[in-house]
Amino acid sequence: MVNLTGLEPANERPLPPLSEETRKANGIDVHAGLSESSRILFIKPQLVNPAIARAAPFTAHTSEELVEIARKDGWPGYFGAPHLANAAWGAQVMQHRLSRYTALALEILAGKDPRSIPRYSTGAMKQEKAIMDDSLANDEHVRRKQEKWLKSKGID
Repeated sequence: MVNLTGLEPANERPLPPLSEETRKANGIDVHAGLSESSRILFIKPQLVNPAIARAAPFTAHTSEELVEIARKDGWPGYFGAPHLANAAWGAQVMQHRLSRYTALALEILAGKDPRSIPRYSTGAMKQEKAIMDDSLANDEHVRRKQEKWLKSKGID
């Protein structure tokens, strides 16, 4: 058995086209944004709270912005612009993925070694590492700043 979605390289994740305005409004679509919400609206719409239509966007265009958003008080746990989600776009996303996974399965059945295909997690983990490195650097900066303040007050 081969996990086709696990073999899907991050930069090849198939998505149907979006307008420039929509792409900018959604930003990096990590969790519960336009793509994920649209797919759920297509697959099982009763699982999506109707309040999504009024959900404020939490848009990031860089890994650093994702971290900044997630650190804010009151962050509701999603990124992007889920208010733009719709079942029709979710159907397009699923059809694109179906086509990609079918082609990938046929390549493997024809003899392609799945170990030669980059794994999604490889690319995703590089991004996660960059985020973690940034977060750790920020923590160290804050620690040094606090240490300096304590020393200035004669507190060790």
